[in-house]
Amino acid sequence: MEKRTYAMLIAYDGGPYKGWQPQPALATAGGVLACALHRAGVRANPFGASRTDAGVHARGQVVSFASRAGLDPRGTWLRLNEELPSTVRVLALRQAERSFHAHWSSCGKLYRYRLSFRPERAAWCLPSSPLRPTPLDPVRLEQALGLIEAAPDVSALSESRGDKARKLRRARLLRLDDAGALLEVEAAGFGKYLVRNLVSASVALATGAVTADGLWAILGGRAKRPARAPADALCLYRVLYPPQLDPFADADALSSRGEAALPILSAFRSAGLRLF
Repeated sequence: MEKRTYAMLIAYDGGPYKGWQPQPALATAGGVLACALHRAGVRANPFGASRTDAGVHARGQVVSFASRAGLDPRGTWLRLNEELPSTVRVLALRQAERSFHAHWSSCGKLYRYRLSFRPERAAWCLPSSPLRPTPLDPVRLEQALGLIEAAPDVSALSESRGDKARKLRRARLLRLDDAGALLEVEAAGFGKYLVRNLVSASVALATGAVTADGLWAILGGRAKRPARAPADALCLYRVLYPPQLDPFADADALSSRGEAALPILSAFRSAGLRLF
């Protein structure tokens, strides 16, 4: 029997895991999923679209695998969620185009990062006070994101060795109010820690820790980056594919319905600051 390709839409709380990529003797989201697949009778190795860092969450991770066995997608989906811990949820499982691969077919990824002025999980809690409830200058924050978006190469923000030149498609402030802020970045791909370094550099300009010239020097690799932003506030929001290959064109609707099943996704929506 010819191999068939299947795709899964996954959400997970990254807190308990050392990232996505399966590693011997370490708890990872991808490793937990691979074990659940085997317990469900699927002898296949799952490939994730993005290797999220330790502590980073996902609302729309995509995973693919090939199998010669004719699977019942709905039955396998239900069985997987029985086998998985509550910190990992399969939101959908579908047969995909035979040429589909979660990583290599991707044409982009969308991440969101949450800043908060309140002590809560799933956010980078910035210092605040009654006299200065919003320590970020919104004009300077948008200026920072504009400079980063316009930069022809942001690879200096990555900690991958020999990372290739990278250009962002989008870096924008979705919301800023007394509760906190929400940032969104999109690119064809991201190097190691790139999003978290991007956020910390933007916050440095917005709080006056660096100037616009200083940020430009950081982007050019001529100045030291600020300390990396925490992982717990970062979420893989969506993986993008060409329309003819995308097994989850309805990913937003699927992820919204799945939020109630994973407490961390609800945490991102708390305190009146909607992430999704």
